[in-house]
Amino acid sequence: MPFRKISLLLLIGGLLVLVVGSGLWLATPQVVEAQCGSQASSCKNCHEVQGQLPINNDGTSWHESHAFGDFCYMCHAGNPQATEIDAAHTGIVAPLSDIDAACQQCHAGDLAERAQVYATILGVEPGSGSGGSTQTAATNESTSETPASSEQAAPSASVVEQPAATTLVHAEMVVNDPNMVDYVQRYDEIVLG
Repeated sequence: MPFRKISLLLLIGGLLVLVVGSGLWLATPQVVEAQCGSQASSCKNCHEVQGQLPINNDGTSWHESHAFGDFCYMCHAGNPQATEIDAAHTGIVAPLSDIDAACQQCHAGDLAERAQVYATILGVEPGSGSGGSTQTAATNESTSETPASSEQAAPSASVVEQPAATTLVHAEMVVNDPNMVDYVQRYDEIVLG
């Protein structure tokens, strides 16, 4: 009889230790980087969730009108799954430097018109290689004014470093479409309260 009581007490004590131990293990926070266990890209996580240089409300309406989706990499390139800043920003481009590559998959029908709206707000020319990114891949394609000698030819691609502090143009883009949904406003109301 005493052997049975001791065995039962040891079994109950062992189970109690197992439950408490696994509860403590599950409650211990894990060290994470950009992903934080969410499905958000590292772009959205660092820039918006962590607030490191937030861009959705930068005053240009560009990011605000595209904030409904988490597809920064579709316009800017880069690595949306990288957890380190240098790896995430490798290959990043300004979308207006090559509007065909950046915009055509979503806006094939009215690509030039849409690009011109944002180019006007940003004060740049579409295809000029400028657009406010910290690293911009500019493509110098030859036009009808191709230089005759090979020593005057520009390299086909170069990386242009722009200053870290850029001046934001605070302009409001007005869209007269009754079917337009302001996803940023909906997010602010539903998630942020």
